[in-house]
Amino acid sequence: MRARNDTRRSPLTRPVATGLALAVLGAALTGAIATSLHACSVYDPSLLESTSPLTPVDGGPGVDAEAGVVDGCEHTRWPNRPAFDTPGKTATDTFAGALRRVNVSGTSDAGVQVSGADLDNSCTCSTQAGSCTPRSAKDVCDDIEGRDNSAGDLFRTLATRTNSADIFSEKSLNTRLELGQAGMLLEIRDYNGAADDMKVFVALYPSNGVVNADDASTASGTATWDGNDVWTRDPDGLLGGATVPNSNVAIPKYVDENAYVAGGVLVATLDFPIVLGASSNGNVAVDLAGGRLFGKLVRDGGGYRVEGGQIVGRWPTNKLLPVLSMYSDPLFPSMKLCGESPTYQTLKTLICNAVDVTRDPSKDNAGASCDAVSIAIGFTSYPAQLGPAKTRPADVLGCPGADGGAWTDDCTK
Repeated sequence: MRARNDTRRSPLTRPVATGLALAVLGAALTGAIATSLHACSVYDPSLLESTSPLTPVDGGPGVDAEAGVVDGCEHTRWPNRPAFDTPGKTATDTFAGALRRVNVSGTSDAGVQVSGADLDNSCTCSTQAGSCTPRSAKDVCDDIEGRDNSAGDLFRTLATRTNSADIFSEKSLNTRLELGQAGMLLEIRDYNGAADDMKVFVALYPSNGVVNADDASTASGTATWDGNDVWTRDPDGLLGGATVPNSNVAIPKYVDENAYVAGGVLVATLDFPIVLGASSNGNVAVDLAGGRLFGKLVRDGGGYRVEGGQIVGRWPTNKLLPVLSMYSDPLFPSMKLCGESPTYQTLKTLICNAVDVTRDPSKDNAGASCDAVSIAIGFTSYPAQLGPAKTRPADVLGCPGADGGAWTDDCTK
């Protein structure tokens, strides 16, 4: 990232899993595969959300508040927890929403912008080196305010350097969301409805679609987005899994009981999978570590929608690479994208050269090797109703792993 050359002070658990980012990656698989990435490319600041909830925050690395020394970079992140609740407000609001649009590539085609955030307290390629040791010859740079989003750069490179017809694109992903065929649900409890709330409860659920109006036991009905759509919840997101009989006793597995709202912006730290059916062979779950979800809460009827929403985190390569095995090699259709597939080996090189952060945030700026790709996902959500558990079809995987288990790979291999 290139920092502004000025002296302004820089103002400010779990892993998140998401099945979104393969949307753009899948779009690149049917054509000729690019052979290299720009080792130190900066993603276009013009693609950043103009109404982003992110803010420059005091206390980034290289900042000595007492001495007045700054590192020349605005470490742009989510807002800090407020010191007080908005006076005179009590925590009574409970509501839910469903994702309607996502953006994983940084383009505006989805109607949703993605801004990203500084994940590693480092302004790579400006006055600081990267927060970890890169695998390629050069660091993968942040933008001018420290935002980490190597995955967005990776996806755009793959998309622009191939002559592919989409086998699975961001456009088709958003079509599935819009129709209510798959999605992600966000539940907020105990919110005071005001600009500042020091503590709210947030739960997230993967969904296998809206309930069919004619048969509550089936999903993939048609979403109306009027706030009355009832969305199923994948058993993977519930304690007890598929044994849960109905929504009245459903207990969420993925929660942040200490989320907050600052200046109207919801901020949560969660460990959960977004499973959106990213492949015809099954549902892709992409595991992110050190993740945050944040966005502006806007009153919408009896509930709220989230505007300028962002999910940011780290995508470890040992989680990213095995996901490709759900896809067939476009050049060698009898092979999956794993193992000895020539196309997979090319993709692996691209991905491994794109690592820019550590999977473990505690190892930032401590000399560790980069072993994860930073990612930012923009989204909007609209009011929705939580429904019953609904199991998705079994996934179809590629290469067999050792002793018949799941196939694994990493950039160290």
